[in-house]
Amino acid sequence: MWVTGVAGFTGRHLITLLNEVTEPLTLVGLDMVPSVVMELDDYHHVDLRQMAAVEALAESTPPDIVFHLAGLMPPKPEADMWQVNAGGTLNLIQALGEQHLSPRVVCIGSAAEYLPTQAGLITEADRCPGYTPYGRVKWGQTSMALALGREYGIDVMVARPFNLIGPGLPNTLVAAQFCEQFARHGDAPIKVGNIESARDFIDIRDAVAAYWQIACHGEAGEIYNVCTGVATKIATLLDHFSELCGGRHRVEVDRARLKSIDANVVYGTFDKLHKLCGWQPRVSLQQSLSDMYQEAVS
Repeated sequence: MWVTGVAGFTGRHLITLLNEVTEPLTLVGLDMVPSVVMELDDYHHVDLRQMAAVEALAESTPPDIVFHLAGLMPPKPEADMWQVNAGGTLNLIQALGEQHLSPRVVCIGSAAEYLPTQAGLITEADRCPGYTPYGRVKWGQTSMALALGREYGIDVMVARPFNLIGPGLPNTLVAAQFCEQFARHGDAPIKVGNIESARDFIDIRDAVAAYWQIACHGEAGEIYNVCTGVATKIATLLDHFSELCGGRHRVEVDRARLKSIDANVVYGTFDKLHKLCGWQPRVSLQQSLSDMYQEAVS
């Protein structure tokens, strides 16, 4: 079993989950960092943009399941995201296909692939690609993965997580930025943008549990939303963090953080995934934010 991008936020949580699975799994991590300290059976320092290296690994260590997490996110330039996300996916699936391998591949997409809907609710049937550079890149990546899967006879499924939260969240994402500010000593004001917009926040531990269920039960060529089905205002995150730190920080709107293209409400439905395997979110928003805060202050 391969996990690309294993050293990242999602990869670390996924490996924790997979090590708790009762059946024995051989876990092989792939990433661009020289080494990792994780519970893996093997680790390979591999750049997916290097086709020869991916082909060699496919020949020497053929996987039965691949979790494809590797990729870049904003604020990386759009051109770099296309090269890594789409180019790496092309090489990965072509290398598996050229070796006549047929693993089950779970490609991790993003809710950013969708265009906003009038009501805010998004199903897997709603229109793409997204209205941001990242959304376009992820749509290109997942569309390519599905097309290559059909071409090579590889079972490729796409998981589209909504807004991830949880311990270890990168500080390029809004919830982690808030958490970092609230965890600081003193009473410095918290700088925020539009706090009235609402998003579907899903804990990373629920998300990786969904990825495992998709790997086990997903249907080839299908896309599955990974979300809570609830739209939560950004202001609610602030309220929870404020309560956790004792309310010592005041909140100030920073106009530089306001985005003119922000959709007001975006949330998904996980009905398709629930019908497939019974998956549903289990970690509450309060628990997720509390775990983030405790990690930040420890």
